[in-house]
Amino acid sequence: MRLKYFIPAFSLLVAFAGCKQDECYCSDDDPTPAIDFTIEEEPVKEFKVGDTYFKMVGVPSGSFFMGAQSSDPDGDNYSKSADQDAGPVHKVYLTGYYIGETEVTQGLWTDLLGMYKTGWVNYSKVGKYYPVFLISYTEAVEDFLPALNKYLHDDGQLPENMGFVLPTEAQWEYAARGGTKSKGTEYPGSNDLSEVAYYDSDYYNSSYVYINYVKTRKPNELGLYDMAGNVAEWCSDYYSSTYYKNSPTDNPTGPKTSPHSPALYVNRGGGYDSYKKNLTVFARRGLEADNVTSSYSRYNGGLRLCLVMKGDE
Repeated sequence: MRLKYFIPAFSLLVAFAGCKQDECYCSDDDPTPAIDFTIEEEPVKEFKVGDTYFKMVGVPSGSFFMGAQSSDPDGDNYSKSADQDAGPVHKVYLTGYYIGETEVTQGLWTDLLGMYKTGWVNYSKVGKYYPVFLISYTEAVEDFLPALNKYLHDDGQLPENMGFVLPTEAQWEYAARGGTKSKGTEYPGSNDLSEVAYYDSDYYNSSYVYINYVKTRKPNELGLYDMAGNVAEWCSDYYSSTYYKNSPTDNPTGPKTSPHSPALYVNRGGGYDSYKKNLTVFARRGLEADNVTSSYSRYNGGLRLCLVMKGDE
């Protein structure tokens, strides 16, 4: 069973006059999704948990070509570094949502749950502005997200018709590409990886020492930091190397069941020790729910929040 607090099916509840509960749109005459009015009025939402503030950046509804291919230099989303599971390139439409300005920080985690992870201490990487790492998919969706939603709902900061989730893979990639502001770059916001990512694939002989604070590099077009590098980030989808061949166009959420046993979940963005090809806007990996130390990155187990209108559960 897929582990989620809210399933972002995007069948929006009535949030504005004229909206129908079983439709994503405000009315037949106005096809604008209701959440886009929220994003237009409040492009950035700020929340507070304990002493920690964090921001969510609005990503208006839109469409894009998802994935990449290495066979046709004149085709959409061509890249020499595209692996086979990054294709085929396909068009995706997404209803608007909010996504975290940064990766979830240790400050937010500890202010909410009241504890540091032992692994952070073991690696001497404990601090308010470091991203969380060594977080399993299970911990993210069963412990952290329900606690965050409850805290912010009870505190009156979060409307009852909205909830925090992990981003779908499509939501993650659209945001990494810059949404409607995308410049079509290989990495999130630039073709020069060093501008936007804290990384070094030769980390054993490097001045880089493991992870770094969030926001040490330039943001992408949407103002999002560390979409590549620092720590790799969980998405909500099951991973399948062939999913793009059958992906729906509207608001894809990944396979309904995992083709792997044990199940694999999508991991995006790469870590500080990832190779360049794993730091692109399209690179994909699948990891077991409790695997946070695979050969792909020692710092798997980061996450970035997504805020959506509650859908059918």
